Amino acid sequence: MKRFSIVSILIVFAILIRNSEQDLDFVTSGPMCIMNQAHGEYLYLNRDEIFDTDRRYARTARDTNLLSGSQVWYIERNDDGSVKIRNRDYNEYLYAPSNDFAYDNERRNVFAWQRKGEAVIEGDWWLDFFNDNSISIRSKTYDEYMYAAGDGFASRTTRPVFTWRDRNQQVSQGYWFMRRC
Repeated sequence: MKRFSIVSILIVFAILIRNSEQDLDFVTSGPMCIMNQAHGEYLYLNRDEIFDTDRRYARTARDTNLLSGSQVWYIERNDDGSVKIRNRDYNEYLYAPSNDFAYDNERRNVFAWQRKGEAVIEGDWWLDFFNDNSISIRSKTYDEYMYAAGDGFASRTTRPVFTWRDRNQQVSQGYWFMRRC
């Protein structure tokens, strides 16, 4: 079996990941739409998909008639290079909640905090930028990748958004595109 040196691994990694500083400047400069690469669906918030008085489910829209502006997000840069993701229409921040609100042992729900404009510590995310213009969105608190669930979890109109709880594995539905909207 051929072994790779740490230098060769770092070179490959540098080729795959772009200059994140420039990309981070772009995504934090105005309203963005976030589309899941695997499903071609936009991340959005639905007024009717409420978990409790503090939490709203994050979803992707399988039915584009659901999109009425709630798919527009502001990406806000933190001092350490991580970001907060705030919905324009609802003024609510995305976050990955504690284990008490996990979907199961493999998946953690992604919610929006319904206290308007109030950020939560679990709402900080790392963005990794790739040469195909895709982005991975990773919880800073839990080091888990955000993804849009497969068809088995989806309804006719929406698809749940989770983080994958295996920290060593990115899932194929965990790549996103951000564009101005």
